[in-house]
Amino acid sequence: MELREILLAGMGADCATAGLSEYECSEDEVSDALPRERSLLYVASTRARDQLGVTWAKDSSPLLPAG
Repeated sequence: MELREILLAGMGADCATAGLSEYECSEDEVSDALPRERSLLYVASTRARDQLGVTWAKDSSPLLPAG
């Protein structure tokens, strides 16, 4: 599926593991989840045909490229 415009809002430093904070997860589980989160971010961002917007507050997600 492709969309003309996509906005990824709230891509802050803690968004990648935000869902895991509700559960008791070990560091290993969190590190195993990061590649899956990176894949989801890739899929979401590559669906934009014309424009992609990304927002965050304070620090950006470590899954986003620097710069």
